[in-house]
Amino acid sequence: MAPSLKFVRSQFVYEAVFDRPVFDRAAAPGRMVAAIYDELAPSWGLALKDIQILQGANLGASGVRVGLFNGLATIDILLDRYVATFNRVQNRADEDIVVDCLKRLEASLAAGQTHFSVASGTATINAWYECDGGGGAVKAVLDGLAGGLSGIAGEFDDGLQVDYSLGISLRHTDEKWVVDLRLERSVVADSHLFAYCRATYHQGGRYDSFEQRRPHITGLIGQLLVRSGFTLQ
Repeated sequence: MAPSLKFVRSQFVYEAVFDRPVFDRAAAPGRMVAAIYDELAPSWGLALKDIQILQGANLGASGVRVGLFNGLATIDILLDRYVATFNRVQNRADEDIVVDCLKRLEASLAAGQTHFSVASGTATINAWYECDGGGGAVKAVLDGLAGGLSGIAGEFDDGLQVDYSLGISLRHTDEKWVVDLRLERSVVADSHLFAYCRATYHQGGRYDSFEQRRPHITGLIGQLLVRSGFTLQ
């Protein structure tokens, strides 16, 4: 019987690169802070103490940092991009909150501007799973996928421990997306399997909205887990 996996939690990082720097925001940072506050405060409790002005060594490193959910999320908004990090995403309701925050953030950045557009968005997911067979079952699956590579261990002394990981890169030029996926044994105490996904979507491609990208990413991760020899709870 295939080992069964139970999702524990994930970290979600999203970087959006603008097609043109928002220079007018540099001239009036207070307007940007006000727009962000008006979008996020009513729904997600954003307070003034959660907003920090970033005064970098150059214009590209200057911007605004927003903290949410008692430090579980941070968003850095620079002139040419924003980077949002959400820790301990544990269920679909948490995913809904992430998507809502990103949509509200982009709405605040577009407010009052004659032109605002995101050229590309990159989602990085670090996810951890429990396995009903423990770390040994995960190792057995990954060792089995290594095939002929397992003979590498025989070239070294008996005390050597070998762990294999599974990686795959997917690229669709016409649909304008690139995805890198990886599975490996987890080194975190409360989990047995670690899954990594980095997905980049370019403007004008097939997946042009958060609602389209979300099932694409989760579907690819799920397919990789199942096709590797696991079942999902």
